[in-house]
Amino acid sequence: MVIKPNTKNLVPLLPYTDLGNARRYARLFNDRCKYIVEANQWYLWNGKRWEADTTGTITRDFTKVLDDIENDRVMLEEAFLEGNISDSDHKRLIKKNTDWHHSSQSLGKIHSAIKLARTQEGISKSFSEFDSKGHYLGVKNRSTKS
Repeated sequence: MVIKPNTKNLVPLLPYTDLGNARRYARLFNDRCKYIVEANQWYLWNGKRWEADTTGTITRDFTKVLDDIENDRVMLEEAFLEGNISDSDHKRLIKKNTDWHHSSQSLGKIHSAIKLARTQEGISKSFSEFDSKGHYLGVKNRSTKS
C-alpha cells in the first residue's frame, strides 16, 4: 500500500511480515553489516575493518526495526490528519501496525527476520567480493596459511 503523508512524498509501507522486517533490517543496516555465506557468519564494520559479530550485535540492532515499524504509525497518523487516508483505513492500518509491532518483538519473529535478512541484496556477500571490492579492504585474511 502507498500512502501520501504530505504532498511532497509518497511513502511505501513495507509489508507487515517476516520478509518485510528483513527488508527493513537490510535498509537500515546495509552499510554496516554483511552476511558472509561461506562462513555462515555476520560481519560488522567497526570503522576500520570488518569483524565477525561474536556478541549478538545483529540481534540487538533489531530494535531499530521495531522503531521503524513505529515510524509507520506516525506516517499513518500524518496521512490521516492531512486527509490522505479514510477513517476506516486509518483505524485498520493503525491496528495492523500495532499488532505487528507487538508480535515482531517475539524471539521467533526476530530470528526469522534476521535469517531472511541474510538473503537480501546488499547484505549477503561472499569472501570473493571482499577480495575484489576496494571498500571491503580491511577484513581479516581468512587464510590460515603462513
